[in-house]
Amino acid sequence: MGCTSSLQELRTLSPVASDFYGSLSAEYLAYSESEAEQGNDSSSEHFASKGIEAIKSKKVEPDSINTGSIGYDRLSNARLALVEVLNNDVKRVAPQKAARAQMLFDCWNEQENNKISTIKASCSEEFVQVYDELQMVAANIAYGAISKNTIEFYENGTELDADAKYIIARLIAHLSKYKNYALELDTHINLKSKKDNNVTIAKKRLVNIKNALVKSGIPKEKIFYSKPKTQSVSGKAVYLSSDRIIQNNNIDIIITSSHHPKAVTK
Repeated sequence: MGCTSSLQELRTLSPVASDFYGSLSAEYLAYSESEAEQGNDSSSEHFASKGIEAIKSKKVEPDSINTGSIGYDRLSNARLALVEVLNNDVKRVAPQKAARAQMLFDCWNEQENNKISTIKASCSEEFVQVYDELQMVAANIAYGAISKNTIEFYENGTELDADAKYIIARLIAHLSKYKNYALELDTHINLKSKKDNNVTIAKKRLVNIKNALVKSGIPKEKIFYSKPKTQSVSGKAVYLSSDRIIQNNNIDIIITSSHHPKAVTK
């Protein structure tokens, strides 16, 4: 009866997958329902209770790990990594994906403890996939949406100086933790015509940055140039690669996992 009452209460709360905790509660509700259908009453009770806690208290952690669990070390490492990536920014930017990752971890953990549900056979594999996607969300927040890796050049210069090389080295070190990413090179230019000397300068800068990235180990198929925007001025095309017109001495290296899905490896 306890299983039924918790599940009924969670159904009554009707969680909506909007913010992180609403999404988490909805994930737990769906999983609790599936466990109830299979007759796994204790599991259904557990996940229904977590769903209630998520929607009411807005505070629920991934399950702790039984020291006797099969694959204890792997589960422990996965839990530590998940807790680290589930910061407030990630929960805000990708609430449904973050909630899905936590539910999948709990599913995987419970699977290792009990071995009772055939529906959970792919929980560990899906967790790894969703976790990789969350890592890229965190990378986009840290290096894309909030800040960019900006390479600055001297006026009319095309060679990478010590500061530029340091920025690239820092970027490479960061990306060593990830596999699902692409790099977009966004050059800020203000051109009066296609024949403007800035076109040649910009192209040389882009090539030099790309070569430096490839030399550092970034696969060339993961590097893209932003498509220039155009704006008509006095009958001529002004080519812009950013939303604002600034001096033509900067190129941003933006980490993305969504702009170029064909470049994302699995």
